[in-house]
Amino acid sequence: MPRAPRPKTLKATTARRSDLVVLPDAPAGMPAPPDDLSAKYVAQWTSFWSSPLVRVIVPELDLDGIETMFRLRDERDRALRAGRRKRFVRGSHGQPVLNPLLQYAQSLQKDIRAAEDRLAGNPKARLTLGVLFGDAARSIDDLNTDLDATPDLGDLLDDDDIMDGSG
Repeated sequence: MPRAPRPKTLKATTARRSDLVVLPDAPAGMPAPPDDLSAKYVAQWTSFWSSPLVRVIVPELDLDGIETMFRLRDERDRALRAGRRKRFVRGSHGQPVLNPLLQYAQSLQKDIRAAEDRLAGNPKARLTLGVLFGDAARSIDDLNTDLDATPDLGDLLDDDDIMDGSG
């Protein structure tokens, strides 16, 4: 039996103008933080929504995931605080066992890491998405200025030190 033909892929050369989408500068405003967040995470919520990374967020689609990430972070901190107050509790047979809240906080950390990786909530995730810290807020004019200041290939070919391999 012959193989089925491979599906056609959209190539940059065959893209139609109707296929292209212009991203907005930033969402229209900051959504209100979830009601039960601690003051620490309300401040982080505000910082998150005022960062340049918000330009790639579609609030209608991503808000639930962002709220989940902040709720998980807050829940982890609350569990850690409660677990640290009393690190050992009595087990079912009266033996001392590690407070289950500490294990709960550790299990939340895995979910938090996954959410952060999807939403660029940590430095490694931002680098994976191609966001460089110094370049995140640079404008197109800044990038063009840098390119104009870079010597072109003709200037490099005229430089004797570069052509003979000593420079």
